[in-house]
Amino acid sequence: MTAGIGATSTGHCHPKVVKAVQEQAANIVHAQQNIFKGHTKQVELDGLLSQIMPPQLTKLFYCNSGSEAVDNAVKIARAVTGRQGVIAFDGGFHGRTMGAMALTSSKVIYRQHFGPLMPGVHIAPYPYCLHCKLQQERVSVQS
Repeated sequence: MTAGIGATSTGHCHPKVVKAVQEQAANIVHAQQNIFKGHTKQVELDGLLSQIMPPQLTKLFYCNSGSEAVDNAVKIARAVTGRQGVIAFDGGFHGRTMGAMALTSSKVIYRQHFGPLMPGVHIAPYPYCLHCKLQQERVSVQS
């Protein structure tokens, strides 16, 4: 089983997925979910999520992509803490929007030629060092 970037594979043209898309297309194709609750399926999903969420979590935020979720997580963290610094681990991929790209360090090409990037980002080594740069340097020195 494989999947596209950020997608879970259900197989090619899985009948349940095709049926759900057909049913939704017959009702409403697009609803601006982040301004108002404009369609029944979102209201139903809100109810289901509220049943499994911890009671102190009372807000939901829907995004179009992981990058948008990362950008908004940074905005929320900065607003709540009043701090500007963000720590991301070396080698992580967080997305290709300007904010998420500043946190991404998995490949140079994702950030190359797009600076200046969002300030206040600090890239730290990942604490599990099996494949980290420090371990690779240590192995090459020992060889």
